[in-house]
Amino acid sequence: MINYNSWNSMSTLFSGMKNNSNFGVNIADYNSIRSGGYGKLMKAYYNKNVSADSTHKSYLEKVKGSISTSSLSNSEIKDIKSEVADLKKAVGTLNKTGSQSVFAKKDGEYDKDSITKAVKGFVDSYNDVIASTGRTESDSVARAASRMVNNTIANTKYLNKIGITMDSNYQLKLDESAFAKADMNEVKSLFEGAGSFGYQIDVNASKIDSAATIEAGKSNTYTNMGAYSYNYNSGMFINQGL
Repeated sequence: MINYNSWNSMSTLFSGMKNNSNFGVNIADYNSIRSGGYGKLMKAYYNKNVSADSTHKSYLEKVKGSISTSSLSNSEIKDIKSEVADLKKAVGTLNKTGSQSVFAKKDGEYDKDSITKAVKGFVDSYNDVIASTGRTESDSVARAASRMVNNTIANTKYLNKIGITMDSNYQLKLDESAFAKADMNEVKSLFEGAGSFGYQIDVNASKIDSAATIEAGKSNTYTNMGAYSYNYNSGMFINQGL
């Protein structure tokens, strides 16, 4: 049960968000979420054309209007969380530093086979997440996924330089021939360490997972531990700090 003081604090928190962007929340984005625009956005992106040379508008600005939002099904939640876990694992392989890094040189040379395998794993996992979140009508999941797409679009120029392109469905494609000729220092810069593109994708993936967990609470069928639950407690996610 939420006591009066807690409720008062929450009211103060959200009242402070009405006219500014405190806590990292942009009010324009907040209103778009309430209208359901993000869900339609993720459904509509399959019909959009993407050019590596074009100037991309914000992924969140491409759709007007709204749709109704429904809770995700058991299978949708399970698929999204599983695919996000795979993506985080793939990015984690590329993001490691030091002796554990896939970019650690052996006899003064990069292990291009290992790097190529790791990048292919990232591309495949990324595409799986985009496909599954693109089918959802959940605004919160769509919003989280759209931020990941925006991060990728912002790095399109650098990804193209190493042989990774984006198609009209916002799916990534690795040209292995072009990648083999790429400067591995540039690949390393893109994926390794804090602040890199790889690090940003890992953060985005975590937000998608969190959004799917919250949707699980709405449908009362899935827990944050990855198991089905038929005895959902309305205070569960608050008590667990979600």
